Amino acid sequence: MMFEGIIKLEALDKIFRGLNILVSEAKFTVNYDDGLKAITVDPANVCMVGVEIPAGTFELFNLQSGEESMEFALNVDRVFDIMKKLSKKDMVEVKVTDTSFGLKVGNISYSIPLIDPSVIRKSPKVPELQFAGEVHMDSEKFKKAINLANKISDEVELKIDENYFYITATADIDKVSAKFHRNDVIEFKFEPKEGEEFAKSLFGSEYLVSFMKIAKKKDFVCVKIGNDIPGYFLISDSYVDVFYILAPRIRGDIE
Repeated sequence: MMFEGIIKLEALDKIFRGLNILVSEAKFTVNYDDGLKAITVDPANVCMVGVEIPAGTFELFNLQSGEESMEFALNVDRVFDIMKKLSKKDMVEVKVTDTSFGLKVGNISYSIPLIDPSVIRKSPKVPELQFAGEVHMDSEKFKKAINLANKISDEVELKIDENYFYITATADIDKVSAKFHRNDVIEFKFEPKEGEEFAKSLFGSEYLVSFMKIAKKKDFVCVKIGNDIPGYFLISDSYVDVFYILAPRIRGDIE
């Protein structure tokens, strides 16, 4: 089996950066329907991460003649360390064989042996969750609010009601809050169950800060939450989708 592709290094870097936040190894699939894709869960089973570059984003996307799909596993840490040293504006040639993963940027080539996919944790199924609230907004606004919240607490409460999206962190004597009206964001949905006046969940702020490290100014973030259920966080641009599904923290005194 073999795959060859050409793409902007910026796009490839983003998926490895997104995975590297949570895991050191990952299993990838390549096919013409989904492009380059990986889904995995962190060792603590707290968070799922999924990354995808559509086939159409590649300037060249070619599976070996007769092949419809390819699966391979990699040490994400090692590849990401190399990418950090390369210019994100360059085009990169990607070549995956039965035994290796290779990158070529200009006159620089890099290759790394593949890992046996059977020793990597099986890609999990993305859970089907019913979210009462959904917000699409500028990534910089969300990142700023989350970073400030993390300064005073390791927990942040996200809440959506009929008209607003709230981000709140509370400590012994400090409180940080941000409030975004539905007209001030890109997209806003609130579809609660009967009797619900809001959707609200508590999350570890360090996870959210880590997620937003991969976001650029041009990106948008999609946040979907319900009441004390896992939250969905998508960071997207014109090249790549990176999503996280984060387990909530349950605290009896959330108000």
